[in-house]
Amino acid sequence: HLHHAPRHLRELYEDAQSDACFLVSGAERMTFSDFWRQSAALARLLREQYGVRRGDRVALSLRNYPEWMISFAAATSIGAIAVAMNALWTADELAHAVADCDPKVLVVDAERLERLGHEGAGAGRAVLAVRVSGPLPPWATPFPDLSDVTPGSPIRDVDLAPDDDAIMLYTSGSTGRPKGVVSTHRAVLSTLLSWELDSEASMLTGAVVPQPDGPAPVALLGIPLFHVTGLHAVFLMSFRTQRRLVSMYKWDALKAVELVERERVTALIGPAAVTGDLVVADGEQAGVDRL
Repeated sequence: HLHHAPRHLRELYEDAQSDACFLVSGAERMTFSDFWRQSAALARLLREQYGVRRGDRVALSLRNYPEWMISFAAATSIGAIAVAMNALWTADELAHAVADCDPKVLVVDAERLERLGHEGAGAGRAVLAVRVSGPLPPWATPFPDLSDVTPGSPIRDVDLAPDDDAIMLYTSGSTGRPKGVVSTHRAVLSTLLSWELDSEASMLTGAVVPQPDGPAPVALLGIPLFHVTGLHAVFLMSFRTQRRLVSMYKWDALKAVELVERERVTALIGPAAVTGDLVVADGEQAGVDRL
């Protein structure tokens, strides 16, 4: 059992509410409280307008926009399963995954909307289009404007349990079609808490020296949210630590160097190729500056 810890992901988001800056995406900024207010508003909309109920799937097929994270929090707060789809899939791969997980609601950006083709996601599936400037097909609806929603009643009319299903991530499909892998709220939170324990143990053993007067924690999200590293280690790990999250649309090493300096980034979590790119780009930028 989880003691002195969130029982489910909704508690993780609720407990983190504060006026501290949580998310930076381009020129957009929102606090932890802003994030939860918008997520709760979308959660109510998913239930009341689209009929999303416990166990239904809400699929996310878009880049690292704030709407990805808001939709994830909204779905997992009302007992739905948030399905993180690979934004790099081809039209055929996307169509297969939609048929496989059978979402009640599909959230897409402009590029993924185009890959759905003329028929969309199929009958009975609502499609919410994020940041699409042109006209929408008749089967798609603009993602709701949540920027000025007023605080409403907490989303607690759905009783969540630790062993309820929460998320679905897809395998790489290197030897066949990708397969959806489901995790419970308990599984996700146990992962986050185990990393917290590792951090505390490192400080207790002296492997890591605490810096109480050090800079505020700021993480750079330079890898996709549809991967467990971006989703768990970067996004979800930021709530309990009140860590600011600087999100990138996609990885760009030179842009990352600018963001690290501007936002005073203290952590970058990603594969060796990403950290290697950053070191090279930083060196090249330094060379330009010296010239």
